Order: sequence, then C-alpha cells, then structure tokens
Amino acid sequence: MKKVIDWQGAFNSIAFKKAKNNRLKFVIPLLTFFTLVFLCLFSVQGIFPNIGNLKIFGRIDLGFLFVMSLFPLTGILGIWFTCYTKAHVYPYEDQVVRTYSTKG
Repeated sequence: MKKVIDWQGAFNSIAFKKAKNNRLKFVIPLLTFFTLVFLCLFSVQGIFPNIGNLKIFGRIDLGFLFVMSLFPLTGILGIWFTCYTKAHVYPYEDQVVRTYSTKG
C-alpha cells in the first residue's frame, strides 16, 4: 500500500519549522566557530610564518599538532550533533511524519 503525503501541510507545519530551527541553532554557531578558527589560523600563520614550525614534542611541531587535533574534534562534534538531533529535532520530524502521512 502506498502512502500519500501532504507535502504542503508538512512544510507549513509548526513542528517542521521547530525541527528546522532547532537544527539551525546548532549548525550556524558551529559553522561560525570553525570559520573564525580557520581564519585566525591563516592570519596568525601569515603574520608569524614560523609559528607552525614551533617544535612541541621532538619532531612534532605546532602545525602538525593542530591538524591532528581536528580528527578527534570532528568525531566529538559528530557525536554531539547526533545526540542533539535525537533530543531536539527528531521528535518534531516524527510528529510531522505521523501527522501528514496517510495510507492511500
């Protein structure tokens, strides 16, 4: 049996708008943060070109340490985003699906 979806009603529903707004409340600040971090990184590297070559541990320099720190940071942010969407976005999306999809 095929489901019929009232797309116009779903997109105009309050629950869909809440889900979209809650997702944007997480994504926009995160995007702003990463943009500023990388702009500052490039600015500092441009003004002080030798700062990336500053030795920290043996052959490991500051630039390498910064780049390698982005991998665990990305994983942590992925887990954080998943938990956030499960708590603040999915309940509204489930409500939209239950409300606006009917068996045809």
